Amino acid sequence: MSITCKICNTTFEKIIPWQHLKTHGITSAEYKATHGPLYSPETLAKHSTKVPYNKGMSMSSDQKEKLRSKALERNKIWRDTNTHPIVGQTRSASTISKIKEKRQKQVISPESAKKAIQTKIKRGIAFNGFKGKTHSAESKKKISDASKKHNLVKSSTANSAILEKINELSLSLLNDISNTQLQLKCNKCDSEFTFTKQYFHASKFKTTLCPTCFPRTSKNSQGEKELYDFILALCPDAIGNFRTSYHCKEIDVFVPSLNIGFEYNGLYWHSEIVSLNNNKNPKSDFLKQKHFADNNIQLIQIFEDEWENKRAIVQSRIKNILNKSNKAIYARTCSIREISSKESSIFFNENHLMGNGRSNVRVGLFVNDELISAMSFTKSNISRKLNTWELNRFASKLNHNVVGGASKLFKWFVTHNNVSTVISYSDNRWSNGNLYSTIGFNKVSSGTPSYWYFLPNVNGRIHRYALRKSAADNQQLSEWENRVQQGYNRVWDSGHAKWQWSIEKGH
Repeated sequence: MSITCKICNTTFEKIIPWQHLKTHGITSAEYKATHGPLYSPETLAKHSTKVPYNKGMSMSSDQKEKLRSKALERNKIWRDTNTHPIVGQTRSASTISKIKEKRQKQVISPESAKKAIQTKIKRGIAFNGFKGKTHSAESKKKISDASKKHNLVKSSTANSAILEKINELSLSLLNDISNTQLQLKCNKCDSEFTFTKQYFHASKFKTTLCPTCFPRTSKNSQGEKELYDFILALCPDAIGNFRTSYHCKEIDVFVPSLNIGFEYNGLYWHSEIVSLNNNKNPKSDFLKQKHFADNNIQLIQIFEDEWENKRAIVQSRIKNILNKSNKAIYARTCSIREISSKESSIFFNENHLMGNGRSNVRVGLFVNDELISAMSFTKSNISRKLNTWELNRFASKLNHNVVGGASKLFKWFVTHNNVSTVISYSDNRWSNGNLYSTIGFNKVSSGTPSYWYFLPNVNGRIHRYALRKSAADNQQLSEWENRVQQGYNRVWDSGHAKWQWSIEKGH
């Protein structure tokens, strides 16, 4: 990958630099016109295959505002200090004087502006002769009346076309055609449903509007189908692609007998970049979870990488949620003792979605020397700026339901340690936190969405702490902007609720 200067036969690794051409007294353009390309053939071939990461993507309003504010900030520094913040150049007194003189000439008075307009008219240059004038009251009324008349004709024509299509589909209109939401009735099956007028536009119009005569089907991912089949085998009343009503939010899998729904969240399709491209809120999964919680439906949200990489743990947890665990064990029949770091590490990696975590105290329940449930605690957490005890892991052996296990383990910990306050966090995607209420915790906050990074075609999320902004990043860009340039995408969760136990409250 090298190229030789055809003037002096000097060889360069990839490109002939402009500094070298300057020694020959020519520019890059002059060299290319006379001697050919400046890049080596390998470098040219490599560049031809590159596609900008943001090709075809429009800049968001937030990005535009950030760029604009940074540009204004640089200009202010340039004006106040007379030193360009990036280039480092300083303007001479003569240059400043020339700029001031040029700006003064650019200030056009109203009189000179009118004179310029008249000059353009005399020369026959295309010009809007109404510029600088205002409409009279009579003129404004004529324009308003003409606009209203035009809109009435346009609306009447559109409504007539909609009525024709309603008759064409053997439907009956139950409300006024002027409404945006049209209440319709199928003349064949007598079912009633609602559609907005946009569904009668040519781009969206279908002859299969009646949801009863033409049931909706959806293109589910393979993972979503597998999740549905697994839950259906446990709960025969499970429903796929469920809606409480036709235009409401959809649940991938719903179990009516328990009022519990399950969502399969593919990393790519639920990512921020895809959401923004579809004019969708990147935190819509959190809003969906909250919507159903407000309607007394618990919504469990499962990320694609959890199902693919830790399916046995996910299935065991689903069984527990649905009260379908293979084996129930009562904590009162178990022995309890403190366990080693190695024991807890193996157990949590095999039975907890987040795997093992740092801990200072670890305690387990045993049946015939077999560890079936464990709980771990840490004294402080630097990342969360905490200096108190935190319950950071609890899990039972796969496909086991240890009744009263959490209560027994926590009571042992409080009894054997000098504890005044314990905090913990429940994942809103998986739990409503009832377990914490059972063992005496009080909810402090419901939590807000957080994000995880991932790489395209790599099935696994990366915790945001691992990709925090560093000195190696472009300091002019945010953490997210740096990661996008590096090829990362991100997906938002539904937040973590905070819980607290305190001895002062009598727990």
